[in-house]
Amino acid sequence: MANAIEWTAEQRDYWDQWVASRPPVVRELAKKFPADRLYRIKKSGDRGKISAYNEDGTITLAVDGTFCWVMFAKNVFGLHPDDIEECDLPGPDEKLGDFSAESEENRAYVDNVFIPAVQAKVRAMRRNK
Repeated sequence: MANAIEWTAEQRDYWDQWVASRPPVVRELAKKFPADRLYRIKKSGDRGKISAYNEDGTITLAVDGTFCWVMFAKNVFGLHPDDIEECDLPGPDEKLGDFSAESEENRAYVDNVFIPAVQAKVRAMRRNK
């Protein structure tokens, strides 16, 4: 599996101190899922780095196009530990990047079509509760 970040000995010591100072649930998540590794969301296949360990026992993953092709950069929160797995770096032929940042045309699509469509869907879901 791959390290997304190569820590120095000093950074590793700081990490160990930080982990030891966290609440038990966060400490266990951090030990099982170190922040220097690369993870894949099993359902979507998106790869990212951990951006938060949450006291409700979930993990937040930063998916920004560095390790996969995404429509837009995001933080995926509320991931149960069983929803992610450590993974390898992308292969040399894999497309990487942020679709929304590729061109003004793509940005316009995201802003004018995709986001309004998602917002409409959320409004409809709220009305149907």
